[in-house]
Amino acid sequence: MPGLRDFFRSDAFTPASAVFPAIDTARLESDLSLASEGKARGKRNAPGPDETGLDSIETRIIARVGDLRRKGIDTYFENVRVYDSRLARAGDARDEVEIAASTARGDFQSQVAVWKARMATPMSKIRDAVADLRHFREKHRVLHIARQASFPNWFLIVLFVAIIEALANSLLFAKVMSQGFMGGAGLAGMIAAANAMIASLTTYFARNLNHRSPFWKLIGLVSFVVGAVVCIGFNLGVAHFRDALEAGLELEPALSRSWHALWTTPLALDSFLSALLMLLGIAAAIIVGLKTYHTIDPYPGYPAVYGEVTRARAEYAFDLNDAIATLEHDRNNAIDELRDANLQMKTWIREAVDALYGQSSLRSELDRFIEQCDTKASALLATYRDANRAARPGGPGVPVPRHFDQPYAFPEMNLARPADALREQALSEQARVSDLVSAAIADIERAYSEAIAVYPTIQELEASLAAGGDPFSRAPKRTESGTPGLAGSNS
Repeated sequence: MPGLRDFFRSDAFTPASAVFPAIDTARLESDLSLASEGKARGKRNAPGPDETGLDSIETRIIARVGDLRRKGIDTYFENVRVYDSRLARAGDARDEVEIAASTARGDFQSQVAVWKARMATPMSKIRDAVADLRHFREKHRVLHIARQASFPNWFLIVLFVAIIEALANSLLFAKVMSQGFMGGAGLAGMIAAANAMIASLTTYFARNLNHRSPFWKLIGLVSFVVGAVVCIGFNLGVAHFRDALEAGLELEPALSRSWHALWTTPLALDSFLSALLMLLGIAAAIIVGLKTYHTIDPYPGYPAVYGEVTRARAEYAFDLNDAIATLEHDRNNAIDELRDANLQMKTWIREAVDALYGQSSLRSELDRFIEQCDTKASALLATYRDANRAARPGGPGVPVPRHFDQPYAFPEMNLARPADALREQALSEQARVSDLVSAAIADIERAYSEAIAVYPTIQELEASLAAGGDPFSRAPKRTESGTPGLAGSNS
């Protein structure tokens, strides 16, 4: 509110003692040469005893003092104008605060409208995502919370099982390979990796057995049967491959013999160690398959639908937090500005009240100054007249103009004194302004609370959407102490 701060800037007051000029009689006597002029004119018996008006010297005295008197009066009226201007603007200041408070309230309503528009998209996403989730659950009769896959954990477990299987295979192949343990380790690692891949893919597709659709159940059954056959066949082939190596064949002939034996005599293994190799592979595949099954959700397609709801809720919660933080920041700024304006307003009104007291004091100073002008003018006239009398031929008893024996007084000025009612009015205005600012702050606090209450929580939003209503149409129920929750319950 820079304009409001500029409005309250005021000029410094002029102290009453510095308003009126000093009347230095000694200097005026010297400047006007009153003693010498009076003596010279007295010797010529001037002015004559019948003169009724002031002579030239007396007129000059009155003119000099009158100039100072007018200067003091002009300065007085200038100060009065400043004081009156401050008093007049004290009432206008209340209007400025009203405008500022109204502007703050309007800005708040604008922010609420802007954020209401921004919230439309995340609200629509929640509506669509929740509708899809409910439809999916009703159609597939799924009620559990979707399991979110933890692939790092799955990868570590599978890697551990594969390493154990590879080490065991290395020991079993080391005795039948010409390259020894290192050659067996390389081959065993490839076998373990292939075994883990077969088990993982089989489990992933076989979980379609949980699907309610007969077609997908068939897909799951076929996947399970094919995967199991491939896994058993692969490990039997590995066992026959070991038998061929143990019989002294090279790598290529051993692979050819193991492939032929797998189709003709699959269970005819020559070595117990080869059978153990097959059983280890099947056991490792079962472990990997179970881990895969418990890592991903058992119902196909459910995590994706459930994840959309989670993401929509998170986006809505983020936008809701952003809206609340923005409104809270704007509220605090507006209140700080109004409190600052209230402080400046009090200072301004206090100066206006001081202006009334200053104007009253200045009026008293003016009365004393005018009286002093009359006194100083009479004193200067007396100096001139006494010198004139003393210098007249015949001595002091010689007749002189009658006005020589009369004191001089400037024409009276009828100036109204400041009314006490104005002072009371200024004090009342100060109280009204304080009440106004307090009311404006209360309005902003209320506007903030109502604005916060406009935005529904996720629970309220989903309940309203389920009922087919408008989430923004409900009556505000929450205040700042009841900030809306940001976490929705599981649907």
